[in-house]
Amino acid sequence: MRRKAIKWAREILGWESACARIPGQELEIEKERLIHSKFHSAQVYRVELSFWEPIGVAKVPTKGRASYPADPDPWVNPPPPRPHRPKEPLDPRVIQKVTDALVGKVKEAVPIRCGTWHIDEGVVWVWVDRQPSDARITLEFDPRTGGRLGAFLPFRARGSDRCAALSRPRVIQDARRRLALPEEACQVYTRLCRRGNKRLWRIRWRIGKGEWRGEVRAVVNARTSEIVEEEVRLWPRPETSVGLPGERGVAERAIRRFARRFVGRKVRIGPLVPGVVGEERKPCWLAVVACPRQGNRRITYCDGQVSVGPVQGIGQRA
Repeated sequence: MRRKAIKWAREILGWESACARIPGQELEIEKERLIHSKFHSAQVYRVELSFWEPIGVAKVPTKGRASYPADPDPWVNPPPPRPHRPKEPLDPRVIQKVTDALVGKVKEAVPIRCGTWHIDEGVVWVWVDRQPSDARITLEFDPRTGGRLGAFLPFRARGSDRCAALSRPRVIQDARRRLALPEEACQVYTRLCRRGNKRLWRIRWRIGKGEWRGEVRAVVNARTSEIVEEEVRLWPRPETSVGLPGERGVAERAIRRFARRFVGRKVRIGPLVPGVVGEERKPCWLAVVACPRQGNRRITYCDGQVSVGPVQGIGQRA
């Protein structure tokens, strides 16, 4: 699951194509655990990662002061020799020169790190990274299938309070495009809200037609329309063959008999609904039964067989 988390995080940051060009791009896993998600009504696997942001290159001559940012910027106009990263650490005097050059040019008091990017005659090129407090990525996966369920990206909320917020139609249109939602997704909730000094749009869609059923929730930067948070709960549409009139009556009687034997005659059975079961996604009938001691249980009728299990309505997007 760690590999999937790192791969998804690199896709979010756009490091797939730039990782060979920009040094210092490492993701650090801060925490990973199983938690109960209210949105999914089930356990999810959550991974919290941190990363460093490259902010430029400093040019440090053997004599004299360091210049930051380097002029010309070697990322735009690289010097003739190929950049490399020697294993030996930087000289403390070089680090001190870079620190002095950063004074007044890096506004926030955040952790800074640097390393050798290229060594030339009489000059050391040093890459500089920073790690703000919002340089975090939190990802959620289905612990059974590894499907992607949610992403929380606080760094995308930057600049949301600058100038006027984007209009509601523009934000909804951009969010649908970024999330690649199907045409059947119906927008049911939209609200502009504040979270500290951040200004965000909260949007919710419901999918009730087509090949999928479920719900999608998003929090969007009010200024740039970037997705700050997304949560997806989807499950495939049941096969139409499950809805044959003759089978429904048989399934209802079988589930009622099983529930009375399993709980008692005063059992409370929820409405019978079509669904799918197993890795093969076989069509079935299912109902939720209220058990006084064991909590709610799900009873499934498939191919003449009745089974009982925990209530789990989690779904994911590939």
